[in-house]
Amino acid sequence: MIYSAIVSCFDDKGRPNPEAVFAAVEHNIVHSGVDGLFVNGSTGENPDMMNDQRKPMLKLMMDAAAGRVAMIAHIGTNVLEEFDELAKCSADLGYDAVASVAPTYFPYDQEDYVRFFLTLADRSPLPLYVYNIPIRTHVHLTRDSFKRIFDHPNVKGAKFTDADLDLFTSVRRDSPQADLLCGFDNLMVPFTALGANGAIGTSYNLTGKIARRVFDLTRAGKLEEARQEQFILNDILEAMGGVRMIQLVKATMELYGVPCGNSRFPQPPTTDADREQAKKIYELVEKYL
Repeated sequence: MIYSAIVSCFDDKGRPNPEAVFAAVEHNIVHSGVDGLFVNGSTGENPDMMNDQRKPMLKLMMDAAAGRVAMIAHIGTNVLEEFDELAKCSADLGYDAVASVAPTYFPYDQEDYVRFFLTLADRSPLPLYVYNIPIRTHVHLTRDSFKRIFDHPNVKGAKFTDADLDLFTSVRRDSPQADLLCGFDNLMVPFTALGANGAIGTSYNLTGKIARRVFDLTRAGKLEEARQEQFILNDILEAMGGVRMIQLVKATMELYGVPCGNSRFPQPPTTDADREQAKKIYELVEKYL
C-alpha cells in the first residue's frame, strides 16, 4: 500500500478550502496513483490546526476520496478529550483507521509511552496506527515497547519514520501481524526488503507511481531495478528537500492546477523562489513518470 501524506489546502484566512482539497485528492488518486491518503499528518499541518479546522478537513478529504482509496486520519494530540472527539469524527466519516504520535513536550519513560498508546487503543472506535517519528517528537520507542503496544488487538501497525533499520527488523520479527509502513521516502528499498507492508510519504503527492514501482520491484526481488527507481525518487526528493518541503510540494501541485494556497501560520508562505524551484521539480516528475 502506498499512502500519500497529503497536503492540507487552506484559503487566505487559514480555513480548509473545499475546492482546493477536492483538487488535491483528485491529483493524488488519479495523477499520483496512490492506494491511500494519510490525512492531517505532518505534511497536513496537524500541529498548526485546532479541531475546528481538523474536523472539516477530515470531512472534505473523505468526501473527495469517495471510497476510492484507503483512508487513515492522523489525530495525534496530548489532549485525550481532543483525541476522543477526533476519533469519533473519523469513525463517523468512515475512515479505516486513526494514527497518533507519542506525547511530546514533557519527559516520559517507556512505561508512560506504552500506557499512552494502549489507552488510545482502548478508547478508539477505529484501529490505531502508531506514528513513530522521533525526528519530530524526540521519542524513541524501544523494541519491547513496540511489542507491548502491538499486542493490543486494536493496534493495527505503525508509520515507521525512523532510520533505525536494526530496530525495524526486530519490530518486524516480533510482530508479524503489524502493518508496518515506511515513513522515509528515500529508504523504501531497504525497508521494503526488510518486510515493510507499504509506505506513507510527502513526495507521493507527486511521485506515487514511482514509489509504487520501487515497492513492487523490491517485493518481487528485482533489486537492481528497484535501486534505479529509488535513485530516481531520491533525485526528486533532493530537489524538494529541506525545511520548505511543504511549500515546494504545494507550489509544484499548483503547476498541475491544484490551488493549494499558503500554509497556516507559523508555516512560512510560499515564495517566488519556491515557485521557481517547483518548476524544476515538476520537470523531474514529468520526466520520470
